[in-house]
Amino acid sequence: MLIHRPNPPDGVAMTKTCVSLAVISLCLVALAACGDGDPNALNPRGADPATSSSRRAADAASTGTDAGSSGTASTDASDSRSPGGSDDRATGRGADDSTAPDGGSTAAPSGNSAGPATPGDDGLSALDGTVRIANFYVDGSGAGAKVDAYWGLDARPERRIATVGYGRISESVPARGTTQIGEDGSPPQLTISFFPTGRRASTERITVAHVDYDGPFQAIVELSWGRSYTTPTPDGLRPAATQVIRIDQVGTLAGADAVVIVNNLGTMAIGDGTPLQVGPVTGCNSWTRISDDFENGNGGESTFVAPAGSVNVSAFTAACKPASTPQRIEFAAGDRAIVFVYGTAAANRRLLVFKLDR
Repeated sequence: MLIHRPNPPDGVAMTKTCVSLAVISLCLVALAACGDGDPNALNPRGADPATSSSRRAADAASTGTDAGSSGTASTDASDSRSPGGSDDRATGRGADDSTAPDGGSTAAPSGNSAGPATPGDDGLSALDGTVRIANFYVDGSGAGAKVDAYWGLDARPERRIATVGYGRISESVPARGTTQIGEDGSPPQLTISFFPTGRRASTERITVAHVDYDGPFQAIVELSWGRSYTTPTPDGLRPAATQVIRIDQVGTLAGADAVVIVNNLGTMAIGDGTPLQVGPVTGCNSWTRISDDFENGNGGESTFVAPAGSVNVSAFTAACKPASTPQRIEFAAGDRAIVFVYGTAAANRRLLVFKLDR
């Protein structure tokens, strides 16, 4: 399983060590004897990542002007910032065959998804899993920003995962990492860092998401802006929040209904950050809430049962006041979907639908 682990505070180093003096001697001669010889490759225990936070702990400024776009999840290929009111997103179902407006994907080659952990040209090994990147990050200008995602802490070109536009979810790519074990016996960590597109200095890193790798997985690593009482930095960065969604752990529902998970990370920095609900425009509370015992893979704050069929949906406040642009969604029997609520301000909140099985 993947267990979300908060980033270590600045100045705190956690390193991986060899057990015996003999192995240490070997490491001095050949670093490959203790991993890939790159202490900052994919293991943040020994690094000093930029300020970041986990799902609930991150805080960010709450104003913005970008209208973003709504739609069904599709591959990214957009400009670095979404101009107000634009909608350049192709409609698709969020599967690997969904296309960007230019017909292609920005995902970088990442090696094999399964089999022996054989190091590749990037110095990393194939992990038994896949990753998608979801981007709802708003920078210091108040606009949705395009980001580059990398395996590990540094923006090394050979370790680029994808370039992802605001309000987009990337193609699925095979996960890359190391097989090093922590000195405390903890499992290896899958680490992904985020940078504004085209910027690669360590001081320009937006944040780092890292979780323990311990077996096969399918994950969406979500980036958003977090809540903070601090102003954006001079280079336009803003505090961020990340969430690792285990789509392989989402439960199924018997019968002719669909499962809908509501994800609010993309709007937590707007107003007081109160989570919104999603439901039909004609009745905001008409969907049945599923018990908290249902496994939603850390996909969101609440889970609902939605009847199969076509329906106009919107985000709502607790008082049933509409809080996003409505969107029509087609649910089939047995569908499992995550509805991401995102935006740069209360006036332009949107919905992005990702279907797990399409």
